[in-house]
Amino acid sequence: MSKPLAADCVVFAFFLFGPLVEWLWFWPRLVCATAAGVRGARAAYYWGTLAAEWIPTLYVLGLWPVFGRPWDNLYLGRSSLFRLGLGLAFALAVVILLWNQQRTILARPKLIERVRQKMSFADPLFPHTDAERHQFWFVAMTAGICEEILYRGFLFSFLRAWSGIIAAILISSIVFGWAHVYQGFRLVPRTALVGLFLAVVVVLTKSLWPAILIHAAIDFSSGELGFAISRAASEESAGRVGADLLPDKSV
Repeated sequence: MSKPLAADCVVFAFFLFGPLVEWLWFWPRLVCATAAGVRGARAAYYWGTLAAEWIPTLYVLGLWPVFGRPWDNLYLGRSSLFRLGLGLAFALAVVILLWNQQRTILARPKLIERVRQKMSFADPLFPHTDAERHQFWFVAMTAGICEEILYRGFLFSFLRAWSGIIAAILISSIVFGWAHVYQGFRLVPRTALVGLFLAVVVVLTKSLWPAILIHAAIDFSSGELGFAISRAASEESAGRVGADLLPDKSV
C-alpha cells in the first residue's frame, strides 16, 4: 500500500474514536435497558452494530478500486492453494474445537455456573430469546467479515506503509483490543492476544478467509454459549418460582 491518503486517515480515526463512543454512550445504555427489561433493546443494539461495522467496511472496499490498489494489500487477492488449504483446514479444526468445548461445558452443571460467572460482564450483549439468537448469528458473521477486513486487512496495510510487518502486527492487535474496551479494561489484553493470533494466521496464509471463519466461529460460539446459559438460568429461576407456589404440605 502506498502512503496513506486523507481518505485512509478518516478510517483510522474510526479505529481510535469509535470505541470511545461505544464505551461511553451505547454500551451503558444497553446495560441499563436490558437490566430494566426494555423490550427490543438487544435487537436495536444488534442493528446498530451491523451498521457500525458494514459502513466503514464498504467504505474501505470502495477505496481500493477508486485508487487502483491491489486486493493483495487487503489479503483478499490470490493466495496459493497450499497456504489457503492449510489455513482453511486450521480454521475448521478451530471450529470443531469450539463446538466440542461448548458441548463439554453444557454437559456439566458445575462448568456452566463457572462460565456464567466469567461471562456475566457480557450478559447484556448475549441473546436471551430465540429471535435475539437468530439476530446474533448475523452479528457474529458480520464481525468475522467486517472486523477482519478492517483490522487485519485495512489497518494492517495502513500501518505497514509506515512501519515493518512486525510493528504492524503488534499495533493492529493492540488497536483491536482497544476496540473492545466497552466490555472492560481487563478484556483489552485478552482481545489483543486474539487479534495477534488472527494477524499471524493472515500473514502465514496470505488470506483473510481463514481468519474470517475463525473470528465468526469464536463470536458465534460465544453467543450460543451465552444463550444456552441464560436459558438454563431462566429455567432454573422458573423452577424455583414454581416450587415456591406449591402448597406447603407440612402445614
